[in-house]
Amino acid sequence: MNAAIDLFVGFHAVPDDPAVAVWADRRERVDRAFEAVERVMLSGYDHFKRLVIFIFANFACSHTQFFRASAPLRRCLSVLERVEMTRESDTFCSEAVMEMPKRLIECLDENKIRYEVLHHPEAVTAQRIAQAEHVKGRYHAKVVIVKSGDDHLMMVLPADHHIDLEKVEKAVGKAASLDKEHEFRSLFPDCVTGAMPPFGNLYGLPTYVDQSLAEQDYIVFEAGTHIDAIKMSYGDYEKIVKPKVNDLAIKLQPMKGA
Repeated sequence: MNAAIDLFVGFHAVPDDPAVAVWADRRERVDRAFEAVERVMLSGYDHFKRLVIFIFANFACSHTQFFRASAPLRRCLSVLERVEMTRESDTFCSEAVMEMPKRLIECLDENKIRYEVLHHPEAVTAQRIAQAEHVKGRYHAKVVIVKSGDDHLMMVLPADHHIDLEKVEKAVGKAASLDKEHEFRSLFPDCVTGAMPPFGNLYGLPTYVDQSLAEQDYIVFEAGTHIDAIKMSYGDYEKIVKPKVNDLAIKLQPMKGA
């Protein structure tokens, strides 16, 4: 948002007098636009930077004839290459080089489990991921970490369900609350936050599975990143993880008009 405001203020600080059409003023206009872009601080991936390049190029070409000259065009590219990319979230930046957890793949292979690795466009929410994987929400196993006393617990439920803390408390026998990301992130050093596989046994966490998920023939789950998933038999999953099966969640109601 700050980047957008900087661009808006910088561009509109350039004089826009229709009577002024001489070359010197065109040069000044583009120079001022360059200064605006140089002040922009961007966060995230390079596609944000490409978006700025697209917007700036359209602005410059539609407001001046100055970009017919090669030198200003070279300056434009040079300036945009220097636009600083800041990191507001280690989660997404680290994902660019994150791979599927070695411990997960070794566990499946050592147990001679049949599984399929699926690759899909980047997605974050469980239901969006299920859509990207072309599977129904009831088959997609999403992970929710809760805190009960000093213990971190892994809850696994279908993507089309919402965790019910009252049911969780009944299942674990004591008070429980949603765990805070900064408190459990270190427990999954080889995973992108929000893409932890439902294998609490590999991370020293007790694992609970919602009854509705346990009734499915197979499950699909995120494999440590937001672009990789694994499909396998629920029976094989249960044999390896040995989760406690309880009623933990409430099915989400579809939005009207959706």
